[in-house]
Amino acid sequence: MAPLESHPILAEALPRYGKGESWEQLLRDFPGIRRYLTPYGLSEHTANSVVVQLDDQGLRDLRQQVGRRIEILYHGRDRDLAMECLHDALSDDYRQERIEKFQRQQAREAERSERVFNKEKEFFRTFIEGFLDVIDRFESGESVGSLKNDLPNIGSYIKSDGFSKRATGLLKYLTPEESERIQRAFRKRHAAPAVPAPPGGSASSLPKLSGALLALQSDPQSILDISGRFSDRTRSIEAGVCDEYVTPYTLGRIVNKRTGELTPTGERVIANADARTRAAIRANFKLRFQNAPAPRTQAPAAPLHRPDSPPSTSLFSGFSEELRRKGFVHEPATPQYPPEAPAMAHPLGGADAERAHAPPTDSFFSDLTEDRRRMGHLPEPATPQYPAQSPSSTFAGLSSLDGGAFAGPDGDPGSPPEVTQPWRGDDPLFPEPSAGQRTARTGSPERIDVDALPPLAQPEAPQVRELQLSAGAWLSDEHMNAYMEALAHRLEGRPRAELLNFANPLHVGLLYRKDMGDRHRGLRYITARNDAPLVFLPIHNPHPPAHWSLLVIDRRAGAAFHYDSLVHPHAAAAAVDTAQYRRASIAAWEMGIHTPVRGVPIARQRDGNSCGDHVLQAIDVLAHRVIDGTFTQDDMDLSGIEPNRRLLADSLAHAAALPAEHSASAAPPADGRPAKKSRVGTFWQDLSPALRPGGPAAPPSTR
Repeated sequence: MAPLESHPILAEALPRYGKGESWEQLLRDFPGIRRYLTPYGLSEHTANSVVVQLDDQGLRDLRQQVGRRIEILYHGRDRDLAMECLHDALSDDYRQERIEKFQRQQAREAERSERVFNKEKEFFRTFIEGFLDVIDRFESGESVGSLKNDLPNIGSYIKSDGFSKRATGLLKYLTPEESERIQRAFRKRHAAPAVPAPPGGSASSLPKLSGALLALQSDPQSILDISGRFSDRTRSIEAGVCDEYVTPYTLGRIVNKRTGELTPTGERVIANADARTRAAIRANFKLRFQNAPAPRTQAPAAPLHRPDSPPSTSLFSGFSEELRRKGFVHEPATPQYPPEAPAMAHPLGGADAERAHAPPTDSFFSDLTEDRRRMGHLPEPATPQYPAQSPSSTFAGLSSLDGGAFAGPDGDPGSPPEVTQPWRGDDPLFPEPSAGQRTARTGSPERIDVDALPPLAQPEAPQVRELQLSAGAWLSDEHMNAYMEALAHRLEGRPRAELLNFANPLHVGLLYRKDMGDRHRGLRYITARNDAPLVFLPIHNPHPPAHWSLLVIDRRAGAAFHYDSLVHPHAAAAAVDTAQYRRASIAAWEMGIHTPVRGVPIARQRDGNSCGDHVLQAIDVLAHRVIDGTFTQDDMDLSGIEPNRRLLADSLAHAAALPAEHSASAAPPADGRPAKKSRVGTFWQDLSPALRPGGPAAPPSTR
């Protein structure tokens, strides 16, 4: 017989239960109390199992406290019925009947366990004997895959460098001689010279598949769909082929984006598909580069041509018409050809008609020089240039580059230059000037001063995230994620920091949804970018009363640990029927942990709003243990931590000031790729000081 203290929740809650305390308050303070008690008496589990195990003192305490509650809360017929049920449950005859039934049940369980044990032993002994038959081939370096023909399930328990994680049950059935023989085979295999790898590389030389690659390997239809999109040359790889699961980086690990050939990693990804599917995937990837159109050579740009203007062989004739149409060059007083279409007059005078119909030269830039003269950028030559200038010169007609547009207003290269009015077009940074502004320009009508340009609109500064936290406030998803991002930022570059993975609570919430697609998406979000073995997953229950708990997964050992600050530290291991534990178990299963989640002690909260504080403090303590090299599964007790809301608020304020790439409040991109940095904010920083708005003294624009 066992004392009442063997059931910690029942022993601690029973005195307050006997005083008539409200059932709702007991549920909040003692998660799991429903397993032992009801609002009016004993639960079925207590009546059938606990009573059978309790000693006489435990039975007396149980009868006394439950009886006191019934006397306090119930009256009349209800009280009599409740007392009768309590008496029947604790009577000697009923207890003896339950003891006998319990003993019969234990005997059946022992018999069933023995059958399971014998069956398991037979299975593992058969495997061990089969492995010893092929151990010489394994020792000589033969691949595990080729040994599957003789021992099909060898890959489940034996790896090239030792036993797998699933071999725990196998080890207890090995004799000392067999264990020594297998360990010797591992050592000789490791010391044996490497077998030359095939052209594509051996499986052991390639990195292990994980994250999105592992998910694609288990779903050949997904990689077939991706290859189908890749075969369409009209789709861009970034926007038309990749999605929120497969980023361009992941696709580059699967296929060569320039040839369509699968990489060795890509061959491993499609290895689980049948032969026809593999052939279709390879053909789709190569189809993008078969019979591709030849690259277009650069053709001479056609000039902008107005219907009422004569044909021109000048490259910038249409551009001159556009300048005249927008008002940057004044119309001449005399008409040109055709009569109703005015031509551009030379600002310095001259025989415009003769130059307008000058015969073409063999120089490519002759017409460009003629247009520059019409616009006033080059002075008129003293003597005719055609046909006196040599037609064999490629740069005939350009005249000299030390004058004209590159000289000052008096033709002196040393004098301060003026900038010719540019073609504004539809650029929003340079709005169309009014007539008054054009008239008020300094110098000639075709020239403006740089200082007369309108000021450039400065980009707005990014808004700072609000992460204020008052004394009695609840912690939201943003608070939790911001703190973890700040912690990861502080630990970056420290020893063993690569072992840590802080999961976004929004992604964790997908793991225990009913829709399996949401669960798979949550797994990909958590593992795609960070395949670290130690994963911290905040578990949130949004239903009243809302609550935070912490799930810690050690993927190296295949173990999961659950911290719940509403559970008494002494009862942490037994709190397996709470909503938080169920959610944590589902999340652990989706993360690949198929062993029971262990409840571990954590300091108990004394209010209704500090559950998130306990979770963040636990993450901080465990993460620093990993960094310090003191993290072990034998020392997971956190019952001594003391969360500090003031220090937490300071940390969140620091997180709000982090750069954008460390911001936790920004939602992750849908396709899983990092956002591109805008170049607008650094545009004026890249210019020389003389060209910035306001001259050299103008400060650079910041974001």
